[in-house]
Amino acid sequence: MSFIARFRQIHAELERQGIPAFDMRDEGHLENIFVGATGADPDGQPPRNEAPLTWLENDSTRPRVIQAPGEASRIRYFLDGTQRTLRALYCDNLPIVVGVVGAAVIRRDDDGRLHVVPGMVGFKRFWVAPRRAHKYDLDRLLSVLEDAGEEIVDPLEKFSEDRYAAELADFGGVIEHAFKRVGVIRQELEQALVLRWNDEIGAHDGMLLVDGPLRAPVTGAIGLVKSFTRQYVSGAESATLFRLKHGERTAAFSVTDGWRSDTPVQVWYQRHWDATGRDPRHALIRIELFDGWVDHPSFDDVSAWVLRERLPAARADARWATLLYPIHHLEEVLKGELEAQTRGWSANV
Repeated sequence: MSFIARFRQIHAELERQGIPAFDMRDEGHLENIFVGATGADPDGQPPRNEAPLTWLENDSTRPRVIQAPGEASRIRYFLDGTQRTLRALYCDNLPIVVGVVGAAVIRRDDDGRLHVVPGMVGFKRFWVAPRRAHKYDLDRLLSVLEDAGEEIVDPLEKFSEDRYAAELADFGGVIEHAFKRVGVIRQELEQALVLRWNDEIGAHDGMLLVDGPLRAPVTGAIGLVKSFTRQYVSGAESATLFRLKHGERTAAFSVTDGWRSDTPVQVWYQRHWDATGRDPRHALIRIELFDGWVDHPSFDDVSAWVLRERLPAARADARWATLLYPIHHLEEVLKGELEAQTRGWSANV
């Protein structure tokens, strides 16, 4: 049974039982509202600029020109995920959201063609609702979902009882927490694929470029972060960062983040396109390698390999300045599948 048919079946059962659940499907998906917020930095994390740095290269304020690499690129695999967060219903003045997440690994063959690696793709669908609200009609609605075998996650599960009750009073806040919860589940799906790639394929067949920060110590994986939700450098080094020219990078440094792992990561920034007349963060990306990868390629070679992946530029995408073409290709594959799963979602169809 399709997802849309399943929803209609559930909605019919709610009506049969007289549960006052009001339709919100025509509001569109939340990715159109919370642009850039992906759940990468969960609520309650410490200030983002307090992680101590250890510089791995001399002269931390000197920009480095990205030169031609000393060897052919070892990057052969690419991983990305996507999500669709849909407002579904509201009941007892509380929102119920549906999350659909997907992730996959693609491989570039020797002839340059990209294809999804068999077995390295996954999708998941679930409902997001405050399970501990203890409201009569909402509890009845959740029982219908459970009886139908649907998975339910709570967007407020990390909060204490007092904080939980306070959060319930803010309809928009519950929706935002639901959006972040979907993002976290998407990240968990991506991370499972990273670990599976490490177990079943590994770096001997080429390196894996992950669209996003690294969350587990995997040899052969490169993290590429396109957003500035977390800025590590400050002072003179931040002046260097914001003044980087196209094709330049910062010095590399080691940093430990409590939010992802106790294993340090080796990090640097580089700029992929000219930022004249633009926000100083334009076309800046962050590259990450785990510190435990002792025989990793040089920072210079990794920088050059990643820089070359920006072409051909996906200029039809608003994020083109930080988007690598293989990642763009994979996103189109994943979005096509999400569109197929959610086609006909509108209440008026």
